[in-house]
Amino acid sequence: MHSTSRPSEVVPARLFDGASARPRAVRASIEGDLLVLADEAEEEERVPLALITREQAAERIVLHRTDLPDWRLILGTVDARFVAALPDRHRITRGQARGIGFVIAGVAAAGLLAWSMGARALVWAAPLVPHRIAVQAGAPMLEMIAGGKRACEDRAGRAALDKLAARVMPPRPVEPVTLTVARNEQVNAFTLPGGQVILLSALIDAAETPEELAGVLAHELGHVEKRHPNQALIRHFGFDLFLQGLGGNVGALASTGLFLRNSRAAEREADATALALLRTGRVDPRGLAAFFARMERRAGERAKGDRLERLAGLAATHPSDASRQALFRDASGKWPTDPVLTPAEWRALRSICR
Repeated sequence: MHSTSRPSEVVPARLFDGASARPRAVRASIEGDLLVLADEAEEEERVPLALITREQAAERIVLHRTDLPDWRLILGTVDARFVAALPDRHRITRGQARGIGFVIAGVAAAGLLAWSMGARALVWAAPLVPHRIAVQAGAPMLEMIAGGKRACEDRAGRAALDKLAARVMPPRPVEPVTLTVARNEQVNAFTLPGGQVILLSALIDAAETPEELAGVLAHELGHVEKRHPNQALIRHFGFDLFLQGLGGNVGALASTGLFLRNSRAAEREADATALALLRTGRVDPRGLAAFFARMERRAGERAKGDRLERLAGLAATHPSDASRQALFRDASGKWPTDPVLTPAEWRALRSICR
């Protein structure tokens, strides 16, 4: 139930939705427990404030969504009532701050070199981030995604999940992997620094077969194996410090371009690794192809106010074009496969959050 309090003042803002490199001009306001965004066509997007975090960057406030990592809203001039209505979820503990500070210090010296070398420098530097520091950096992100709710740990469901994960786990992971199921209505999965893989409960609900879920997990493990979260950590704390120091739109444009190139490359690398993990685990790759296709099709319908709108999350943060679907579809029949779970185990896994 939403609050009936008066709406805040309307604030001009620029929205980067994570699906397009170009921002949209919107008007932002707060109505009860919702952030309301309206564009020039008067189309509205309503986002629960529970999903919003904020950061103060110089003279501006930037809002982020915990369920869509690439989404950001850069606010224009704001009034005190608007700021007061924003959730106060942007602080981290002193221990976490110290850990992130170590990461900043470690990568700052390579910042200017990394700016010129781009993604190659990220690949070189990612293994240098200590695992302990990466876990500390990922902890506040995990807390925001979970939204204060306890993780899903039904005993039978967890046993089934561990069995499924064992089928696609690398024989020798580059770092220890922690697998968590978080209660969240977005159909999505995330890989955080420190080998922390997060499956959202709505993702499990949306998967129609164990092979679909195993394929998604294999993709996320591909991000772990390629150390993409560490690359993102270095890009954020190392690159931004130097690029923003250049001043104006030059730094912002360079940072955005580098992010988009690396993000697309990361998805391709994770797909290739997932394909190898599915082969080793004797898992049918058609599951992931079918899941990607269904999510993209439903996201394209852009239905609002029902379950289809929530399904847009995975398609926005994990872009799925025809070539990616074909990669897994065309691999069908190239290796022997075995069922990932029994019907009873699959039912238990789907009830892991009960």
